[in-house]
Amino acid sequence: MTSEDPADEANPLRRIRFRPRNEPKTHKVVLTLAFAADPTLVIDHGNHGLLRIGAFTGKLHFPPLPQLALAHYPVRSAAQLMNKTIVGYLAHIAASRPGVEEQHLATHWRRCYEEMILQGATRGMTELELVAWFHGRQDTLVRADELVCDPTPAVDALRYSHLVRNDAYSTLARFTEALIRSRPGDLDGSRFEHGSDGASAAASPDTTDADGRQRT
Repeated sequence: MTSEDPADEANPLRRIRFRPRNEPKTHKVVLTLAFAADPTLVIDHGNHGLLRIGAFTGKLHFPPLPQLALAHYPVRSAAQLMNKTIVGYLAHIAASRPGVEEQHLATHWRRCYEEMILQGATRGMTELELVAWFHGRQDTLVRADELVCDPTPAVDALRYSHLVRNDAYSTLARFTEALIRSRPGDLDGSRFEHGSDGASAAASPDTTDADGRQRT
């Protein structure tokens, strides 16, 4: 996203026309129907790989497809970015993934979540300032040698625009409702701590006061 993008264009393929000149070597997996028939296969974070769970858990290796190029639009608007950060990291926590994934795969998500929610770092930011913050930049300036104008052909009209829901509050509420309904009864006795660390702790229904008597 740049300040030169036409703000009134809803289709991101037509609105976002620039890409990094030095593109990161990021890959996505292309799967066949065999994936659906094998319950031991799991798609890795961000569709960047394929894992086989079980006795020999590990990422599978596939031949590259140099004839296929993917136009990836990970950041399309400030609202979408907030949804991606907040709900994405909460979903990561809810999945109870191993701690090693927190260190190697979710570091960026955790940094953005903590700065956004716990520190309020993004309050009052403009659209471009929020995008720069997400990428760890200190400014919104675009250097001439950093980007290339290389729009993706978008001959078809944008469909399903009536389904777009980018309101962060609404998205968070729907995610929370779905999470609670998937775990009925598991939240009994939970207490939310409004401390600076944003931690939630499970509270015991019984507590002991100063004189040693039980309180409920």
